[in-house]
Amino acid sequence: MAHVLDPDRHLRGLLAIAGAYASPALVLDFFLSLARRLSLPAVSAAAYNREQNDMRTVQAMVVYMTQQGPSLVVGPLVGQANALRNTAIARWAVCLYFGETALPEVARRLQSTPAHAAEL
Repeated sequence: MAHVLDPDRHLRGLLAIAGAYASPALVLDFFLSLARRLSLPAVSAAAYNREQNDMRTVQAMVVYMTQQGPSLVVGPLVGQANALRNTAIARWAVCLYFGETALPEVARRLQSTPAHAAEL
C-alpha cells in the first residue's frame, strides 16, 4: 500500500491485472480496510455525513488508481528532490483534489513509517 500511495511509484512495477495482488479492486479493498482500522475518515455525528465521507473516499481512491490519479497529487516540490518519502508526504499534504477524504491521511501515516515496516 505504501508503494501504491507514493505518487512517484504508484502501480509501476506491480502486477495490476484483474485477480492479481495489486489489481485496482483488491488495492481499493485493502485501502478501505486500512482506513477503517485507522478510524478514517473521522466518524461524524450524522450517519448521512459519514456515508458522504465514505463515498468521497471511495471515489477519490478510484480516481487515484486510474492513470491520471498520481498527476493530481501536486508535482515534485522544490528542494525536496532527494527525500523521497518526505516529498510524498508533502505532496499529499498540499493536494487539494483529495483533501476532504481519508486518502491523504492514510498516505501520510503509511509514508511516515520506516520503509521496511510499510512494505510488510
